Amino acid sequence: MSTTTFKRGVLASSIALILAGGVAPMVMAAEDAAEKEMEVIRVSGIRGSMKENINAKRFSDSIVDVITSEDIGKFPDKNVAESLSRITGVGVSREFGEGEKITIRGSGPSQNRTLLNGQNVATADWFILDNPSRGFNFTLLPSSLVKGLEVYKTPEAKSDEGSIGGTIVLRTRKPLELDANTFNLGLQAQYSETSEKTDPQIDALYSWKNEDENFGVLLSVTQQDRTVQREGLEVLGGPSRDENGMRAPKDIGVPIFKQDRERQTVFASVQYVPTDNLEFTLNLLDSSMDANNANSNLLLRPQNNLLALTNTSVNGSDIYLWYCGR
Repeated sequence: MSTTTFKRGVLASSIALILAGGVAPMVMAAEDAAEKEMEVIRVSGIRGSMKENINAKRFSDSIVDVITSEDIGKFPDKNVAESLSRITGVGVSREFGEGEKITIRGSGPSQNRTLLNGQNVATADWFILDNPSRGFNFTLLPSSLVKGLEVYKTPEAKSDEGSIGGTIVLRTRKPLELDANTFNLGLQAQYSETSEKTDPQIDALYSWKNEDENFGVLLSVTQQDRTVQREGLEVLGGPSRDENGMRAPKDIGVPIFKQDRERQTVFASVQYVPTDNLEFTLNLLDSSMDANNANSNLLLRPQNNLLALTNTSVNGSDIYLWYCGR
């Protein structure tokens, strides 16, 4: 039976020599690389944006969906409502083809709460049938204004109460988050087949910060013009049934509704961070939309003289009038 004996001293010395010989070239290579100027190539795209959105949902304590500014800029959205429509469970009501108000999980606009930089916002429309509520008309906020959208579908202690469907959190851009002297210019045009007009949209953003990166100023301006037109048929009323139980529509209208919209949005942000634990931010927002309306209507008033009606068809006890025209 043969045995092999290892000498620990020789083995340890051999390992030390091998490690020393391998470390020396690595140290020399690191020193040579440090002396040379390193070129950094940074690639940003939709993958990084999607990763940020997924991580925000993964590490959140509630059910939340997030859209970042990179995602918003990749779509031709006219306002924040159209950007929110890309979130699962969020529906958008459209007026003249443009997103206006949203529903979350089937809950109406009046049952949701909208926060802009932590402050509650709400609007009342010009339409006579619209009542003031917690609902918000997102046509007043262009998509280029915000850097991120968050939709909380479950309540949280840190959020304001009062929403049944969900809470929408809108966050605007801050100057210290952008590079100094950042300038963005966006030009869009929209053609409408009904009005046969092309309307422009211009948005510009400028951001500046000092060398210490503790004070910055941001200014954003958006101008949008749009001409909308709606045509159709409407029935404004119906008379009571005659002695034979027959009934025909009354006051049939052929309306043409035209509206000239002009939206102007100015946003300014001043940010000052004297220490790592103290931050001052002043946000100023002025958004207005002027809408000039013109409505014309061709009314047909057959009244109750059913025997004098022509171009009619009968369905049960209802009489329908046929009218062909523009």
